[in-house]
Amino acid sequence: MHPLAGCFNMPILWLKLPLCRGVKLSGAAWYLPEERQITTFEQMYDEITAALGGRAAEEVVFGKISTGALNDLEKVTKQAYAMVAFYGLNDKIGNISFYDSSGQQEYMLGKPFQ
Repeated sequence: MHPLAGCFNMPILWLKLPLCRGVKLSGAAWYLPEERQITTFEQMYDEITAALGGRAAEEVVFGKISTGALNDLEKVTKQAYAMVAFYGLNDKIGNISFYDSSGQQEYMLGKPFQ
């Protein structure tokens, strides 16, 4: 379902593999990166939506979820954290960044804001 969710949000390069007798249907999709210097809230939100498409499809189709979305969950968690803690893209916290450009503090997945 990633390709289905992604086709509404970003360009996609499709790879079609020939079907052989006795072989399961397989395929792959690569999202073409856009050349951009800045990213809007809407673009980041669309990327999160596309990444979680597979997880949502599992629940809708099979009625349960699996551990298959671990990479997607890790990616969207870090992106959502960056949106709030680094880019100031949250109305409740406001236009403030907890980014350490000097690199003196290690990256931590905690709450720098209380």
